Amino acid sequence: MVFGLEGTQAPGSMLHRARERLTALCQSKPVIIDPADCNIQEPTLADFPSDAQSQHQGEIFGYWVRLCAIIGRIAKVLLKSSDKSEPLPTELREELVTWVHSLPARLRLPIDNARTEIFDRDVHQLHLFYLTTIIILHLKRPGGQLPQALPPAIIAASCTARILRDILARGNSRFLMAITCWHTGTAFIALLQACRIPHLSRFANEDLDILAIAARELQKTWASANVIVQGFERLRKPESSLNSDPNTAGLGGNAGSANHLQSQDHLLIAITNASTTSIDDDFDWMRFFPFVSKSTGGIAESLISGRELGTATRGFPSPNNEPFHNTLLAQYQDLFDPFTDYTPGLSDIVFETT
Repeated sequence: MVFGLEGTQAPGSMLHRARERLTALCQSKPVIIDPADCNIQEPTLADFPSDAQSQHQGEIFGYWVRLCAIIGRIAKVLLKSSDKSEPLPTELREELVTWVHSLPARLRLPIDNARTEIFDRDVHQLHLFYLTTIIILHLKRPGGQLPQALPPAIIAASCTARILRDILARGNSRFLMAITCWHTGTAFIALLQACRIPHLSRFANEDLDILAIAARELQKTWASANVIVQGFERLRKPESSLNSDPNTAGLGGNAGSANHLQSQDHLLIAITNASTTSIDDDFDWMRFFPFVSKSTGGIAESLISGRELGTATRGFPSPNNEPFHNTLLAQYQDLFDPFTDYTPGLSDIVFETT
């Protein structure tokens, strides 16, 4: 591997690299690798044993490496962009489309029917990375604070729930990696907004139930899932009061949330006056999902049908939909509560002495 250490460094680049290495050291993870910094060839099937199982796993690994390279290029663009509302360059979106359409039939996500008859846990996990990328790219923040999930993000989140449902239905989730907590949390954000869209609400809540069950299963293996579970419980807690008392809609039945809303009027004004987030009419976002059909799930059926009728964004947030934003702001206020009331409890730790 040849690292490009020569030449003029951009201001702050050395500090950025030092931060990456410190983060990697603290988390016992490998340092982020930019393909431009090395000359190692992509893995091929010749790098793996010749037996059928190893060749299959090697093929999946090769596609995973290519996907990671695309995600890395997307991350570089997002990090360099000063305007977070700028659309992702078309060529990067096309790279994602090309990747998912290049998958051979044996590696495609088999969720185009209501039931998954052919299950390969490695194929399912491979698509979690892809779907999380789609979600992140389609969570817009026109007001600078609150994410607004566009149809591609909501479909991707529903597909994430479908993947986890398939895994849970087979009774063993211990093989899931720690990063699955991140995939689950990202999907939760998009589906939480879908709950406030009337024709998607029931299906979104069903998917959220699956994510909550998956997060509790992840707790058995990964301690990092504890924060995810606590966040899920806090974020969904306002639902009963919102449904029972329309006069408190947007307050979450929580006086603290109400006070927070009153103190953040300027934020709501910024959000409700922001231009409506839209999807580029020239880009067919269903190309992200060659494995999705109306039979995949309720959300997929509703959004695909709506897209065919030109009403895919019906019920989505708009500049004049202030109750929608009030409700969403009250919910996201609870997201950080697990951190505000967290105490390390160092006084309870007993250290052995020699």
